[in-house]
Formats: sequence, C-alpha cells, structure tokens
Amino acid sequence: MCKDFSGIITEKGEVLWLKEDTTDHETIIAKHGLKDADDAKIWVRFEINYKDLAKISRNRAYAVFKWDCQTLPKWAEENAVVLIANAWSAWEESRKTAVILESETVAEVKDYFVAVCLGKIEYVHGNAKIENVSDNAKIENVSDNAKIENVSDNAKIESVSDNAQIEYVYGNAQIENVSDNAQIENVYDNAQIESVYDNAQIENVYDNAQIENVYDNAQIEYVYDNAKIESVSDNAKIEYVYGNAKIESVSDNAKIESVSDNAKIEYVSDNAKIENVYDNAQIETITEFASALKDGVIYLAKKAKTRKIGKVP
Repeated sequence: MCKDFSGIITEKGEVLWLKEDTTDHETIIAKHGLKDADDAKIWVRFEINYKDLAKISRNRAYAVFKWDCQTLPKWAEENAVVLIANAWSAWEESRKTAVILESETVAEVKDYFVAVCLGKIEYVHGNAKIENVSDNAKIENVSDNAKIENVSDNAKIESVSDNAQIEYVYGNAQIENVSDNAQIENVYDNAQIESVYDNAQIENVYDNAQIENVYDNAQIEYVYDNAKIESVSDNAKIEYVYGNAKIESVSDNAKIESVSDNAKIEYVSDNAKIENVYDNAQIETITEFASALKDGVIYLAKKAKTRKIGKVP
C-alpha cells in the first residue's frame, strides 16, 4: 500500500477524492474531467499515508501529509495552512469506510474502497475493492466483481464467488470456498483453501499452501514447492506439478499436464489423465481407465481384458 489516500486540491480550496478508490490520482482526474496541462497550476496533487502499516488508525497522528508535485504553485504556498486542513478533513471522512478496525463489523461493502480490514465484513460485492485483509480479520462472502489484493496473517474468507478476484493469499490465511468464475492469483506460505470449483481459477499454489478439493471445471496452473492438494476431480485441470508438491487423488475426468521434480501423486483413477511424468516424480497407483505418460510409455490401469493396477516407476 504505497499510497493510502490520494487527493487533489483546487485553487478554490476544494478537495477532490473518490470513495470508490482512495489511492489513484489518475482516476480522480478522469472522473472530474481535469486537464493534465493544469496540473500544479490551478489544481495540485497530494497524498496522506500511514507512517507505519502496523499502526492503522483513524487518528491523523499516525499519518503524514505531503504534496505530490515538483513545484508548488504560489496560491498553494500562500494558503497552505487552510488547504492542508481541508485535505485532512477529507482524509478523516475517508477513514469512515476505508478502514475497518479490529473490533468493528461491517455488514456490507459495495462499490467502494477499503484500504485495510482488520475486523469483520459480512459481504463484499458490487465493484468493491479491498487492498489488505490481515491479522484476525474475517470476510464472509466476496462476490460480483469485488476485488481483494492481499489476504494474510490469520485472516479468513468463507466464500469467493461470481467474478470476484483475489491476488495474494498468504501467511496463515484461510479461504473456504472459491467458486463460479472467481480467480485467485497466488496462494502461498501456510495459506489454506478448502474447495475450488465451478469455473474458478488459481494461478499459483506454492510454499506450504494447501488446497483440499479442486473439482467441476476449476483450473490451477502451477503447484510447487511443498504445496499440497488432496483431491482433483470432475473436469478440473492442473497444468504443472513440480518441486516437492503432492496431490493425493486425481479422479473422474480430471487432467494434469505435467508432473516433475520430486512431485508425488498418490492415486489416479476413473478417466483421469496425466500427460507427462518426468524427473523423480512419482505416481503411486493408477486404477480404472486412468492413464499416465512417462518417457514415451503410456501406463494404463485397465485394458480390455485385464484389471491389473499399474504403477509408474
């Protein structure tokens, strides 16, 4: 969170800021139809940022004001005391929605921006955006086009659905369900996700992260380091499994494109398919009509007249 609160002050002393995104000067400029040629002439940018992200508060003593321009116009110099006071008033107004403190519960966040959530949110939806969910914070449902950038520490999210997006899940953070067209970019550290399903997508699962169930048409691109997935089923797809990653069960029509390094898969069953197995990767048991390919050899569990269980060496 490099910029917590961005605003623009006009020559008339008006403070321009956006409840739906408190961090972006360019969005403010576009929203109010300002001209770049007038920058630092009849209006000027400013920022108010927290001094220490470990000390989030609504008290201005924990934040600092600064002008965001190379040369301050004369009118701003002459009226600096009043203009800065106006900026602080806007910052304090923004804190009513942009910060959720540890002891607080908010029923709904819709179509506006939350810089930091340390407390509890019941529903995040619409076009809402949250930058950081941390400490022991809890969110029950993230849906619609809502977006969360960071979920960390011991934070917990119960449901991520619709077109919602989460960029980073780490620390000891937990997410119970990722569904519909929801997307998560990175799951790492000791983070845990219980279920990924429907058309949900996860790009990277690594470190010691764990996912219990991946099913329906869900997709995961990379599983590596010491990451663990318990079950991959239905039409779910995983592209790459490597490092010391482990998958316990691959079944139904699930597909894994590549298993390498020291990665391990315990059971492959039903019509599940693994395209490439190489390096020191291991697959313990292949049953039903499942198949795996290693060194140009296709390993099958069941042929036309045999039901022998296969094991990829």
